[in-house]
Amino acid sequence: MVASTFTFDDEKINNDRSSGRSSSVKPPAPPLTAVPATMSDALDCDDPEAALRSLAEASAMEAEKQAAELLANLQDFSLDLPKLLVYNPKDNNNKGGAATAGESKEDSSDSNTSSHPHHHPLRHATACADSIYESLTKIAVGGSQASQEIRQLEQEKEAMEVEASCIATALALRQAESQTNAAWQIRDFATAARTIQPWLHWKQQQPTLPPKGKQHAVLGKEQEDQVKMHKRVVAFAGEYSLEQLERIYQQLQQVLLQKYEQAVQQSNLQLIGNYTPLLGKLQLEPKAVELYLQFLKGVLHGQLLAEEQKLENEQQQQQQQQQSNSNSFNQKMAKVYNVSVSTLRHHLPMVSHCLFKANGDIAVVQLVHEQCSEKVLPLWRSYQRERQLGSVRRHAERIADLFQQGDDEDDNAVDPAEADASFTTHIGSLSDVDSAMEEAALCIQHAESYLRFMQHTCNEVNRARHLRYEKQYYATSSSNSSEAKDQAPPPPFKPVEILSPSTPLHEMVAEVGGQYVVIERCLMLASMHRAYAAETNLEDAKHYRPLTVRSPGAGGGGRGGGGALGGMYQGRKREPLQTVLVETCFYTARRSTQRAFFTGHSGTASAMANFCVEALSSTFLDVLRQRAEEFGVAHLKPGDGLLVGSANYFTTTTAAMIGRPQGSAAGSIMMKGAAASKQDDEERRQIKVAQACALLNDIHVAVHHTEQLTIMLNEAIAKGFPSNTHATEQLVLCVKSFSTVQDQFRAAADGAIESLESILKPRIRSIVGEAVGSESSSSTFIVSPVMGKQSNASGSMMGGGGAGGSTTRMNYNLDEEAYNFLQLSEGYMARLFALLEELVEPLKQYLAPVLWDSLWLNIIGTTAKRLETLLRKTNFTAMGALAFDSDVRDFVSFTRGLLRSDTYKLASNAAVTKTCVPLGRLSQLSKLLNVDEVEDLLDVISSLKRKGDWDWKLEDIQSFLTLRFPQEKVQNVLRLKD
Repeated sequence: MVASTFTFDDEKINNDRSSGRSSSVKPPAPPLTAVPATMSDALDCDDPEAALRSLAEASAMEAEKQAAELLANLQDFSLDLPKLLVYNPKDNNNKGGAATAGESKEDSSDSNTSSHPHHHPLRHATACADSIYESLTKIAVGGSQASQEIRQLEQEKEAMEVEASCIATALALRQAESQTNAAWQIRDFATAARTIQPWLHWKQQQPTLPPKGKQHAVLGKEQEDQVKMHKRVVAFAGEYSLEQLERIYQQLQQVLLQKYEQAVQQSNLQLIGNYTPLLGKLQLEPKAVELYLQFLKGVLHGQLLAEEQKLENEQQQQQQQQQSNSNSFNQKMAKVYNVSVSTLRHHLPMVSHCLFKANGDIAVVQLVHEQCSEKVLPLWRSYQRERQLGSVRRHAERIADLFQQGDDEDDNAVDPAEADASFTTHIGSLSDVDSAMEEAALCIQHAESYLRFMQHTCNEVNRARHLRYEKQYYATSSSNSSEAKDQAPPPPFKPVEILSPSTPLHEMVAEVGGQYVVIERCLMLASMHRAYAAETNLEDAKHYRPLTVRSPGAGGGGRGGGGALGGMYQGRKREPLQTVLVETCFYTARRSTQRAFFTGHSGTASAMANFCVEALSSTFLDVLRQRAEEFGVAHLKPGDGLLVGSANYFTTTTAAMIGRPQGSAAGSIMMKGAAASKQDDEERRQIKVAQACALLNDIHVAVHHTEQLTIMLNEAIAKGFPSNTHATEQLVLCVKSFSTVQDQFRAAADGAIESLESILKPRIRSIVGEAVGSESSSSTFIVSPVMGKQSNASGSMMGGGGAGGSTTRMNYNLDEEAYNFLQLSEGYMARLFALLEELVEPLKQYLAPVLWDSLWLNIIGTTAKRLETLLRKTNFTAMGALAFDSDVRDFVSFTRGLLRSDTYKLASNAAVTKTCVPLGRLSQLSKLLNVDEVEDLLDVISSLKRKGDWDWKLEDIQSFLTLRFPQEKVQNVLRLKD
């Protein structure tokens, strides 16, 4: 391939350069010591001319140097062009020489012609591009002509559509003129108002023409089109027809206004209802609203006067019949509210539909509320004045503070046992005050219902205005935009504040609500303190009633069909009791709180809920806790109290009669008398135990009633208060405070059970020691594998039953012979179960199931801890470990059998051992002692940990394992890292 190269004539360039220098000969510049860098530096020199010359010479020399370098680089430069653009004569010659003999001369001449330099491939490419360009130009010219024709057709179509629209509008106006004129002739106002609507719509849409004298004012294109269309419509319809419509319209307005005014003056509701829509259609809304409000005000005033006169007549009849009517204010207010609401519901729909453009709906709502407030506010002031709410509120607040400080050390405070604290003197009797609170709550409820209705009405009016706003927006946007996708969402609608949220009626209701809630609080506290004072004698049976809060399906049960006392009172119904104090106090709290919630006023309900929480969590809780400790737990102390002490009640009584003559008549009479006396004493003891347990049950009943009260108040909020409001959210938070009260009652119940368990703990320890043999007067502890019959100081047998009447003590260092003999005798566990059941049988019968389960698990925990301490003193063999496992299983089964509530009644043994940790420790210890090899201990421990049944420390369990296995092996196994 031949590469195209470019050369430069160096000689010509040098001659031109030399000739250029010779053409402008100047005297040589004086030599400079240094060449300035820039022209500004040269101008600052002492000799600027010489400096500039030297700078020019330096620049010329630099330019010659760079030109030489550029020339040297270009001489070695070669540009490789594509084959299509490279002209190669050799290829053309070869192509021409390769022609065969069969080719024609014409082909040969064409081949020679193509080898001519003018037929360069680049020329062919340029010719093709020009041909394509000419073709595209012709297409563009033809397309522009077609588009011009199309645009012309579209303009003609648009002009025809405008012409057709103008003709249709003109025809509609001509028809409207004909129909309206005919209706006007026969005085058919409704038809005339309906048929004139097309002319009114056309008149509203007509463009604003320039004033006379400025006809040549510059208008926009759209305005010009509208003006042209308007002129065409006028021309098509005829000026006479339009003038006729204008005249009829003015006359129709005049006549309808006169008739409407006459109807308002006559209070003719039928004519007003007929003419009001017509005035709205004829664009007379402002005047119609003014007249309608005048009519509505008269209607309201007349109805209120009629209802007031009717109520006065009824009161006079009641006075003649000597019947007292304490709800006169409530009835008067209710009449005012009912008239206002019924008037608004009757008139607002028509005004809102026909006169909304002049804000007629807003004016009607405001007028009704204003008239209602003018009538009802004087009634509220009269009610406050006659009921003396201000002074009563001050006395109630002072007395309530005295009631709340009943447990303080203040000398002026009221003791909980006192019931009055001058309540009757300054406020009144409980029944009178309760009736007054019913009246006040009813007045507030009616006012709150009316205010809620007015708020609902305002919301509905704004909702209707919002819908009209959106409808108008979309109608306007759809007429302006051709496609629906061009319609943007409307701007946010701003509701109108029709009524202020704090009107004088709102303020009056809030004021009376504050006075009401203070008196209601004092009434609640006075009723509760009267209940405290009524139960000063807790031995009176009238203060007790069967327990109403019981776990479903809970009842007596246990080992031996009711234990040691199970067969004595067969047929007699045994059930837990409670006092009437809790029912009375919670009835008072529920009544006062529920009445405050029924008012519907969120502020009143919130305040009363807080007062109820305060009353229940302070004085009432202290009274229940004090009664449970002083008259419940203290009376149930074993031995000194009502429960069995170290000597069995029946054993002692029977032993006192041993040795008396059995066959004589005197002996028989004495035994019968002793048995009857014993039965009477036992019955009295059972009653006292039931009464003492009832004081503990009261706390559990209080937990239940607090939960029920919370549920009831939440339902009242859901049904009677508006949702998603700030006031309702505050009320919900106030009701949630009752959960804190419920937790306090639960804590008090747990504290009472712990106190009862603490006074039972010495007897429980004694029972465990007596059962295992540590408190026996016989030989030392664990002398032989199996002990024979043991006698106590009184000579009676310890335990009893079993094979041959023998009893055994705790001993797990057993061989096979001792283990077999142990299966035939009564173990110490049976003795332990009998003594525990004998101790707690009355508590199981008379405590609430939940409280009993808590106490029973605490007793079992104390027993298990004591057994764990005594187990450290004995050694274990393989047979002894089996016996210990059997005893632990019996212990768990015995524990589960005496549980009464549904929480544990259907639970498994594992659930019971998890709940009672000391019992669970014994169960875990039995599993560890029954392993065959010491190396298996870690597997058992890991399995227990995975199940969450591990409550031991390795240091503690090591001391027990050394009683079964060699100490060195146990230490080696427990010291393994894994």
